[in-house]
Order: sequence, then C-alpha cells, then structure tokens
Amino acid sequence: MYYNPRETKTMELSKEAGCKEIINGLDMMIYQDATEFKQFTGESRSVSFIKYIIL
Repeated sequence: MYYNPRETKTMELSKEAGCKEIINGLDMMIYQDATEFKQFTGESRSVSFIKYIIL
C-alpha cells in the first residue's frame, strides 16, 4: 500500500487494462477510517468529510 505517489505505475496500468475501481493507499485508509468510526461510535461520517479532516 502506497500513500505517495498518489498514482503508481501499477495503478496506471490497471486503468489502461479496464479496471473500474482503483484506489491508492490514502483512499484505502480514509475508507477504513469511515468504517471504524461507525463501528466505534455508532455514527456515520461521509468519506468526503473524513477526507476533508485528514487532508
């Protein structure tokens, strides 16, 4: 899992091969944070809100 660079050669090749959902390490961390927040608090937070807080 990579946080930087945001797009790797492997990600680029995957897009060219037609893969539909490709995310980098930072995006994966943000989705995990959203899930964990709900598990621990019972409240949902949008991925865009968490992205705003982290970035």
